Amino acid sequence: MKKKELVDKWLELSSEEKKSIMSHWNVYNGDGEDVIKKVVVLFKNEFKGNKYIRNIGYAIYHGGDWIIDITLPWKHKEKIILPGHYHGFPVHVFYDSIPAQELEKMAKNHFEIWTKNIDSNFLKRIKNVSGFQNLSDGEIIRVLWKMDGMSKYYNPFNNIN
Repeated sequence: MKKKELVDKWLELSSEEKKSIMSHWNVYNGDGEDVIKKVVVLFKNEFKGNKYIRNIGYAIYHGGDWIIDITLPWKHKEKIILPGHYHGFPVHVFYDSIPAQELEKMAKNHFEIWTKNIDSNFLKRIKNVSGFQNLSDGEIIRVLWKMDGMSKYYNPFNNIN
């Protein structure tokens, strides 16, 4: 089927036919882009009334598949029901950036839970395995927290390096 024919006939194809055609696409070369553009326009028209959807687009997902890319706010009051697939394409939901205050609150909570699970046996094992023999328990906790990805959002050590 030619490119123009495929775009025009896409909605009439069965799921199996769509999967078969998509399995031969090299999306990195643009194969199927005209089809997903058409499908995204249909998706936008169908879901344009949803006040929480910030963006509807398309992207190449890991492994070379086209996806419909939806952006929602970090927090919203209503349950948003979106399809997992739309006319053969997976729908992936992404969220706006988490506000800094929210990240700090999450990191503080993470730190509190994390430190509650540290006991003296754990610290002894760290000292024996890691070569941290000369560090105090507090210094080990500080070093381990700095290695945690959430540490950039919350510093319980009052900027002590």
